[in-house]
Amino acid sequence: MNLYNVVAKSNVYPFVFGVVQGGCRPHRNKKKCQYDGFDAFLKQNSDKVKTVLFHQSGSYFIKDGEGNVDTEKVFDAGARYSFDDRNIDLVIDYLKRISKFADVVWLGPFVEARIDFNDYEGLLKDLNLNEKSIRIFDDLEKFIAKKIKLPVEQGGFRYLSLVDELALKPYFLKVGDCITYLNGDHFSLCGEDIIAGMIYPSLKSTLR
Repeated sequence: MNLYNVVAKSNVYPFVFGVVQGGCRPHRNKKKCQYDGFDAFLKQNSDKVKTVLFHQSGSYFIKDGEGNVDTEKVFDAGARYSFDDRNIDLVIDYLKRISKFADVVWLGPFVEARIDFNDYEGLLKDLNLNEKSIRIFDDLEKFIAKKIKLPVEQGGFRYLSLVDELALKPYFLKVGDCITYLNGDHFSLCGEDIIAGMIYPSLKSTLR
């Protein structure tokens, strides 16, 4: 759901539906997850699906010093981090697989705010995105690009870098009267509106 509203608000696609289940990712394909069922759906309905857009939070590709992903520790000043080869490889393998049945575009991770929205005094003093988060997601983008050998299409799917497209600066947390993030890793409603306008040209270019 992280980007579903952004894509719908962009008005690029005439019809958009989301296939999402909480806690599910290609590298965490539990019994309750939608991935195997979606494979079967695409096989049977490939003529009815124009484009599949895939997106997931990049924090599940980032490991802290203890090897855990999706942890706030990574974004603390001075904390060590690395990238999870296995999780990225499993996403690539999944997208290659479904690319046999549809035009697939991976909308890459975007920079997450990774600040404490409950720290009101801190926010009043420094209303900015976590600058370390910006650096980490820039490094992650370079890592993913090497894995899929950009700009060459890999196994049929295409890749759109949201880090490069949005080029977010620390001050992006406040645009006019809008606080652009709802929490550490989701956009607010007005933030979705702003992001939808920013990526409209690139989304439109995904149409075939």
